[in-house]
Amino acid sequence: MWAYGEERTYLPDLIAAVDRVSGTVPAPPVVLTAPADELRCRYAREPELYHSLEIVLRANDRFPSLLPMLATSLPSLHTLTTSTSPNDGFAQVDAFLQ
Repeated sequence: MWAYGEERTYLPDLIAAVDRVSGTVPAPPVVLTAPADELRCRYAREPELYHSLEIVLRANDRFPSLLPMLATSLPSLHTLTTSTSPNDGFAQVDAFLQ
């Protein structure tokens, strides 16, 4: 995944492909992030199996930067998970995807 690595040369083609199919198959991106302190606590309780905490924190910072790269015709949603309860987050995403 682009947020976890340094290689990003394929990203413009990927974004263009999402934009092309979004007219046929709705594919609006939903980005869920959390503050770094919260991620540290979550990681301490349950470490990620494949990535170090540093990589997870870097990816969390990088995810929102994807949204401005998307075509303006493609709607998107960014939710901060620590300020939104799971039920409210689900309701937001569900309403957004309708």
